[in-house]
Amino acid sequence: MKNPALDEFAQTDYLRDGHPELLDQVRPAFDQLIASLRVLPEQSGREERLAPFAEALAAINEWGDEIETEERETILGAIYDLGEIVGLDRDSEFAEAWRGDW
Repeated sequence: MKNPALDEFAQTDYLRDGHPELLDQVRPAFDQLIASLRVLPEQSGREERLAPFAEALAAINEWGDEIETEERETILGAIYDLGEIVGLDRDSEFAEAWRGDW
């Protein structure tokens, strides 16, 4: 998707609250998520837009034992912000389908 908001989001400090070392470990999953969203066709359906989020959350789940409340809120906030950028409804809580026990 050629959405300038994706580029703007990528240049922000979207993982700013929480333990920096942990957030640095999950950042590559976000880098991959943003890259995957950028290459989606403009007319991608909901399921196509959700697939990269499932992959990102699977990668983030590897750090689930280390994710505390502050990191959880930061990570999910960034996930839902990205979802809104690509037309997914935050209120649907789509990330909960793939989020581990963190």
